[in-house]
Amino acid sequence: MNYMWYTEKQLEEFWQYDCKKRAKEDRPWLKMEDYRDLFEIWLDAKVNFEVIHLDIYVPDWVSHWIEQELTDG
Repeated sequence: MNYMWYTEKQLEEFWQYDCKKRAKEDRPWLKMEDYRDLFEIWLDAKVNFEVIHLDIYVPDWVSHWIEQELTDG
């Protein structure tokens, strides 16, 4: 099983990105703790090379960062 660590500062950045995307679509924001729960599900799937679709927005660079970390070891 693979693991990725993130900081609280990064999580807040990801959550703010989600809030901005939702605002542009006139959708309600998620509470940060709800976003955290969904982000961790997404992250676990991503590092284990699973594809899932959740109702959250994650910046594209995060996927690239994870892929780079997994390939570099």
